[in-house]
Amino acid sequence: MANEKILVIDDEPEVVKALKIRLEKNNYKVITANDGETGLKKAQSELPDLIILDIIMPGMDGYQVLEKIKTGMYTDRIPVIMLTVKSRGDDIEKAFDKRADYYITKPYDFKQLLKKVRELIKENKENIEF
Repeated sequence: MANEKILVIDDEPEVVKALKIRLEKNNYKVITANDGETGLKKAQSELPDLIILDIIMPGMDGYQVLEKIKTGMYTDRIPVIMLTVKSRGDDIEKAFDKRADYYITKPYDFKQLLKKVRELIKENKENIEF
């Protein structure tokens, strides 16, 4: 692991702090944003290896951010994990329609999230190499 960079976009400070601490303990560099607009700007400027994205945020919501990331020239291949309280089937379907790579509902199991983070980063690096 070469200290991959993860962008966490969530408006709940306690969620951001917990993810940052736990991901850094697993040797990831973590950058954060507390709203969609800031998160999108950081995704475009930092080009992280993976994004963890909430849906319910003030201003630009997670669906809008996801759509802009997945249609952006330099950000379209960045894996995105949706991490949200929204658990209805139509919410999940909407996220996958906008090309989310994975969907986890809060409260979440960190081990499951970490496993998926590792898998998606590895798969993405392998796809870029070929």
